[in-house]
Amino acid sequence: MEQMKVYAGLDMHSETITGTIKDSEGNPLRVLKVETSQEGVKKLFTRFKKKQVCAVFEASKNWPYYSQLLKPYCGEVVMAHPLKIRAIASARIKTDAIDSNVLCDLLRGNLIPESYMPSLEIVELRELLRYRSTLSNLRARFKTKVRNIISREGKKCEWKDITAKGARLWLNNVLLNDLNRRELESNKNLVECLPPVIDMVA
Repeated sequence: MEQMKVYAGLDMHSETITGTIKDSEGNPLRVLKVETSQEGVKKLFTRFKKKQVCAVFEASKNWPYYSQLLKPYCGEVVMAHPLKIRAIASARIKTDAIDSNVLCDLLRGNLIPESYMPSLEIVELRELLRYRSTLSNLRARFKTKVRNIISREGKKCEWKDITAKGARLWLNNVLLNDLNRRELESNKNLVECLPPVIDMVA
Protein backbone atom coordinates (compact mmCIF):
# COMPACT_ATOMS: atom_id res chain seq x y z
CA MET A 1 0.00 0.00 0.00
CA GLU A 2 1.39 3.39 -1.03
CA GLN A 3 2.11 5.71 1.86
CA MET A 4 0.24 8.99 2.09
CA LYS A 5 2.32 11.97 1.03
CA VAL A 6 2.17 15.01 3.28
CA TYR A 7 3.17 18.60 2.61
CA ALA A 8 4.84 20.88 5.13
CA GLY A 9 4.99 24.65 4.81
CA LEU A 10 7.62 25.98 7.19
CA ASP A 11 8.09 29.58 8.29
CA MET A 12 11.63 29.35 9.63
CA HIS A 13 13.45 31.86 11.80
CA SER A 14 16.62 31.73 13.87
CA GLU A 15 14.71 30.87 17.04
CA THR A 16 11.39 29.34 15.97
CA ILE A 17 9.75 27.32 13.19
CA THR A 18 6.04 27.50 12.49
CA GLY A 19 4.92 24.46 10.51
CA THR A 20 1.68 23.71 8.71
CA ILE A 21 1.38 20.10 7.56
CA LYS A 22 -1.46 18.94 5.27
CA ASP A 23 -2.36 15.88 3.25
CA SER A 24 -2.70 15.95 -0.53
CA GLU A 25 -6.35 17.04 -0.22
CA GLY A 26 -5.45 20.05 1.91
CA ASN A 27 -6.72 18.65 5.20
CA PRO A 28 -4.65 20.03 8.12
CA LEU A 29 -2.72 17.32 9.93
CA ARG A 30 -0.61 19.48 12.17
CA VAL A 31 0.02 23.17 12.90
CA LEU A 32 2.79 23.66 15.42
CA LYS A 33 5.40 26.18 16.50
CA VAL A 34 8.69 24.69 17.68
CA GLU A 35 12.20 25.88 18.42
CA THR A 36 14.72 25.94 15.59
CA SER A 37 16.75 22.92 16.62
CA GLN A 38 17.04 19.20 15.95
CA GLU A 39 14.67 18.51 18.83
CA GLY A 40 12.19 21.06 17.53
CA VAL A 41 12.16 19.63 14.01
CA LYS A 42 11.89 16.09 15.39
CA LYS A 43 8.87 17.15 17.43
CA LEU A 44 7.24 18.70 14.36
CA PHE A 45 7.62 15.59 12.18
CA THR A 46 7.43 12.87 14.83
CA ARG A 47 4.13 11.46 13.47
CA PHE A 48 5.38 11.12 9.90
CA LYS A 49 7.85 8.86 8.14
CA LYS A 50 10.65 10.61 6.28
CA LYS A 51 9.71 9.50 2.76
CA GLN A 52 6.18 10.77 3.25
CA VAL A 53 7.19 14.36 3.87
CA CYS A 54 7.77 17.06 1.27
CA ALA A 55 8.74 20.33 2.96
CA VAL A 56 9.27 23.90 1.80
CA PHE A 57 10.85 26.94 3.42
CA GLU A 58 11.83 30.38 2.14
CA ALA A 59 15.43 31.15 1.23
CA SER A 60 17.40 33.19 3.76
CA LYS A 61 21.01 33.67 4.85
CA ASN A 62 20.67 30.69 7.21
CA TRP A 63 19.26 28.32 4.61
CA PRO A 64 22.14 25.77 4.74
CA TYR A 65 21.52 25.29 8.46
CA TYR A 66 17.76 24.99 7.96
CA SER A 67 18.24 22.49 5.15
CA GLN A 68 20.50 20.31 7.28
CA LEU A 69 17.95 20.34 10.10
CA LEU A 70 15.15 19.17 7.80
CA LYS A 71 16.85 16.49 5.71
CA PRO A 72 16.81 13.73 8.38
CA TYR A 73 13.01 14.07 8.65
CA CYS A 74 11.89 15.03 5.13
CA GLY A 75 12.18 12.95 1.99
CA GLU A 76 12.09 16.10 -0.15
CA VAL A 77 13.13 19.62 0.81
CA VAL A 78 12.35 22.61 -1.41
CA MET A 79 13.65 26.15 -0.95
CA ALA A 80 11.31 28.87 -2.17
CA HIS A 81 12.38 32.16 -3.71
CA PRO A 82 11.00 34.74 -1.20
CA LEU A 83 10.39 37.59 -3.65
CA LYS A 84 8.58 35.37 -6.15
CA ILE A 85 6.53 33.80 -3.36
CA ARG A 86 5.34 37.25 -2.26
CA ALA A 87 4.40 38.10 -5.84
CA ILE A 88 2.25 34.95 -6.06
CA ALA A 89 0.65 35.11 -2.61
CA SER A 90 0.57 38.57 -1.08
CA ALA A 91 -1.42 38.96 2.13
CA ARG A 92 -2.52 42.07 3.96
CA ILE A 93 -2.08 40.32 7.29
CA LYS A 94 1.18 38.44 7.72
CA THR A 95 1.86 36.06 10.56
CA ASP A 96 4.09 33.01 10.83
CA ALA A 97 1.02 30.75 10.76
CA ILE A 98 -0.38 32.44 7.63
CA ASP A 99 2.99 32.26 5.87
CA SER A 100 3.44 28.57 6.66
CA ASN A 101 -0.11 27.82 5.49
CA VAL A 102 0.43 29.67 2.20
CA LEU A 103 3.71 27.85 1.60
CA CYS A 104 2.03 24.53 2.28
CA ASP A 105 -0.78 25.17 -0.20
CA LEU A 106 1.61 26.39 -2.89
CA LEU A 107 3.72 23.28 -2.38
CA ARG A 108 0.67 21.02 -2.71
CA GLY A 109 -0.24 22.78 -5.94
CA ASN A 110 3.30 22.51 -7.30
CA LEU A 111 3.45 26.32 -7.48
CA ILE A 112 6.65 26.97 -5.54
CA PRO A 113 9.19 29.17 -7.38
CA GLU A 114 12.30 27.32 -6.29
CA SER A 115 15.69 28.72 -5.32
CA TYR A 116 18.78 26.70 -6.17
CA MET A 117 20.28 24.80 -3.26
CA PRO A 118 23.93 23.98 -3.98
CA SER A 119 25.67 21.13 -2.19
CA LEU A 120 27.20 21.66 1.24
CA GLU A 121 30.68 21.40 -0.34
CA ILE A 122 29.92 24.29 -2.70
CA VAL A 123 28.43 26.34 0.14
CA GLU A 124 31.59 25.85 2.22
CA LEU A 125 33.83 26.69 -0.73
CA ARG A 126 31.91 29.92 -1.36
CA GLU A 127 32.24 30.90 2.30
CA LEU A 128 35.96 30.16 2.21
CA LEU A 129 36.46 32.30 -0.88
CA ARG A 130 34.44 35.16 0.63
CA TYR A 131 36.54 34.94 3.80
CA ARG A 132 39.79 35.01 1.86
CA SER A 133 38.58 37.96 -0.22
CA THR A 134 37.66 39.85 2.97
CA LEU A 135 41.09 39.23 4.49
CA SER A 136 42.87 40.25 1.30
CA ASN A 137 40.88 43.49 1.12
CA LEU A 138 41.64 44.26 4.77
CA ARG A 139 45.35 43.68 4.22
CA ALA A 140 45.37 45.99 1.20
CA ARG A 141 43.55 48.70 3.22
CA PHE A 142 46.08 48.52 6.07
CA LYS A 143 49.00 48.71 3.63
CA THR A 144 47.45 51.77 2.00
CA LYS A 145 46.94 53.28 5.44
CA VAL A 146 50.66 52.85 6.20
CA ARG A 147 51.57 54.79 3.07
CA ASN A 148 49.06 57.51 3.91
CA ILE A 149 50.51 57.93 7.40
CA ILE A 150 54.07 58.51 6.23
CA SER A 151 52.88 60.83 3.46
CA ARG A 152 51.49 63.18 6.16
CA GLU A 153 55.08 64.20 6.83
CA GLY A 154 56.13 64.34 3.19
CA LYS A 155 57.82 60.96 3.17
CA LYS A 156 57.42 58.08 0.72
CA CYS A 157 58.28 54.40 0.94
CA GLU A 158 60.13 53.43 -2.24
CA TRP A 159 59.33 49.73 -1.89
CA LYS A 160 56.27 48.47 -3.75
CA ASP A 161 55.55 45.92 -1.02
CA ILE A 162 55.75 47.41 2.46
CA THR A 163 56.13 43.92 3.95
CA ALA A 164 59.43 43.36 2.12
CA LYS A 165 62.49 43.16 4.36
CA GLY A 166 63.95 46.45 3.15
CA ALA A 167 60.61 48.23 3.47
CA ARG A 168 60.09 47.01 7.02
CA LEU A 169 63.57 48.19 8.00
CA TRP A 170 62.94 51.60 6.44
CA LEU A 171 59.55 51.94 8.16
CA ASN A 172 61.10 51.03 11.51
CA ASN A 173 63.61 53.86 11.22
CA VAL A 174 61.76 56.63 9.41
CA LEU A 175 61.39 59.73 11.58
CA LEU A 176 57.77 60.54 12.42
CA ASN A 177 56.01 62.47 15.13
CA ASP A 178 54.72 60.46 18.07
CA LEU A 179 51.10 60.23 16.94
CA ASN A 180 51.98 59.11 13.40
CA ARG A 181 54.56 56.64 14.72
CA ARG A 182 52.01 54.98 17.01
CA GLU A 183 49.44 54.80 14.23
CA LEU A 184 52.04 53.44 11.82
CA GLU A 185 53.07 50.67 14.24
CA SER A 186 49.46 49.71 14.82
CA ASN A 187 48.75 49.35 11.10
CA LYS A 188 52.04 47.53 10.46
CA ASN A 189 51.10 44.99 13.11
CA LEU A 190 47.69 44.46 11.54
CA VAL A 191 49.27 43.84 8.13
CA GLU A 192 51.72 41.35 9.60
CA CYS A 193 48.97 39.47 11.46
CA LEU A 194 46.97 38.72 8.33
CA PRO A 195 49.33 36.61 6.13
CA PRO A 196 49.18 33.45 8.32
CA VAL A 197 45.37 33.56 8.20
CA ILE A 198 45.40 33.97 4.42
CA ASP A 199 47.82 31.05 4.09
CA MET A 200 45.50 28.96 6.25
CA VAL A 201 42.61 29.34 3.77
CA ALA A 202 44.73 29.09 0.61
